[in-house]
Amino acid sequence: MTGIPYLTQEWLDESKSVLNSSELVKAAGRGTFTGSFQHFVTDLPACCPPESAAFYSRFADGRCEEVWLGAIDGADVTFTGPYSAWKRIHSGQASIVTSVFTFKVKVRVNPLKALYLALRYRGMFKMSREIATMPTEYSD
Repeated sequence: MTGIPYLTQEWLDESKSVLNSSELVKAAGRGTFTGSFQHFVTDLPACCPPESAAFYSRFADGRCEEVWLGAIDGADVTFTGPYSAWKRIHSGQASIVTSVFTFKVKVRVNPLKALYLALRYRGMFKMSREIATMPTEYSD
């Protein structure tokens, strides 16, 4: 498969563009979905650059405002999981919620923020489906 190399800044930028142009995502998150998310990727394939091990995203009122490679302090939610789990999520084969509940991806979040996001995030399940429409080149 040819496409944008997975877990690169180019892939993150395209993900942001896809999410922000999606009417489904806009309608689901408008005025309600705000938060910052740190993603750590473990068990990277040998061909992945080390900087692919972390990426960050920030949403405001249902719109993706920022995405970049790397780690930050103070994200509202931190997800940690193996490359294989993230690949399944971003290719549309699994949801983030299923991955968390089956312990494929670990989540760390303040309980009050978790409640806030749980009430708003249910409509945002569409994000992974939208990202899955992007032509993506996976490393394995």
